[in-house]
Amino acid sequence: MYLEDLYLVSCAIVLFCTGLVYQQTRHLSYRLIYMQIGNIVLLLTPLTGYLGIRYSTMPDFIIKLSYSGVLLFCAFVYLHYQQRMQSALKIALHCCPYLCFYTVDLLDIDTNRLPFIIVFFGIIFSYSTASWLAFRANSLNHSRQEWLNIIVATLIIVLSGAVVAGYLSKAAWLGYCWHVLNVLICIYVISWTFKNLYRPSNLLITTPLSPETPERKEKLLNKSVAAQLAEKLTELLTVQKVYLDNTLSLAKLSELLGINVHQTSELLNVHMDNSFYQLLNRYRIEHACQLLNSGDRSLSITEVLFSSGFNNKNTFYREFKRCTGMSPSAWQKKHKQKLTEANTH
Repeated sequence: MYLEDLYLVSCAIVLFCTGLVYQQTRHLSYRLIYMQIGNIVLLLTPLTGYLGIRYSTMPDFIIKLSYSGVLLFCAFVYLHYQQRMQSALKIALHCCPYLCFYTVDLLDIDTNRLPFIIVFFGIIFSYSTASWLAFRANSLNHSRQEWLNIIVATLIIVLSGAVVAGYLSKAAWLGYCWHVLNVLICIYVISWTFKNLYRPSNLLITTPLSPETPERKEKLLNKSVAAQLAEKLTELLTVQKVYLDNTLSLAKLSELLGINVHQTSELLNVHMDNSFYQLLNRYRIEHACQLLNSGDRSLSITEVLFSSGFNNKNTFYREFKRCTGMSPSAWQKKHKQKLTEANTH
C-alpha cells in the first residue's frame, strides 16, 4: 500500500503548492498555467488508482477520467512550448480529443477497434512531435532543467501509451508498467511544482506587448538603460545581423540583450515605438532588397526570402509590398531598368 499512499500524498502536495503559487502572484505566466494544468491532469492517473484500490466500487465517470488523460496532458505540454497566449476557443479545441475519448469510454463503446487505436496514438504522436519542434524553435539556449523537463514529459507520454497498449492487449506486464508510470508522474510533478514555487522569477508573465497595448504605468526600464539597450539592439541588427536567423524569437532576442522578455517588449513597444515583428521584418526586407539589387541572376526570389530570414512566402510578399509598395519581382524589374538606363548613358 506504500505506493498508493505516495500517489495520494503527491496529489495533496502538488495541489497545495499550486495554491501557494497562485497566492504569491496574480500574474502567472500563461506558459506555467498551461504546464501546471497538464501536471494536475497527470495526477488523475495515480489519484484514480489510489481511490480504486481504497474503495473497490466507484462510479464509472470517476474511474474513466484518467483513461485518456495522456491526450489532455499532451495538449497542454504543446500549449506550454508554443509560448503564445491562446484564446479560450483554441484551448477548448485542444481539449476535444480527450473529451471525445472520455465520452466514448462512458458510453462503453469498444475502443479496441483498430480505427480508435490509430486515432488515439496518432494524436499522441502528433502532439509530441509538435511539442519538440516548438521547444527547439522558440529558444536559443536551453538549460539542463528545460531539457530534462521535456525529456521526462516525453517519457511519461511514452509510458502512458505503453500502459494503454498493455491494457488493450491484456499484457502481463501492465501492472508493473502502471506503477512505474505513476511513480514517475509523482516525482516529476512534485519536482516541477517545487522548482517553480521557489523560483519566483519563473512566475512572471512573459506575454509580449502588442502595438495596441497601452503603455504600462510602471516602466521596468528607465530612459538611460533603454538608450543603452537600444544601442546594443542596433548593433545586433546591423553588425551581427541576427534578423537573418529565421528562428529568432522574442525570447532569443531577450537572451542576446541580457534582459527578460517583458523588458524587451517594453524596450521595443514603449521606448522604440516599434513591435518585434515590425522591426525584424523591416531589416529583413532591406536585406532582401540588397540581394535583389545585387544582380546575381542565380538567386531566385524564393532563395532571397529564405536568405533574408523569412520562412514563409506569404509573409515575405506581404511585408515586401508593405515596405516598398511593390512586389519583389516588380522591384527587381525596376532595378534592372535603372541599371540599363545608367549603362546606356
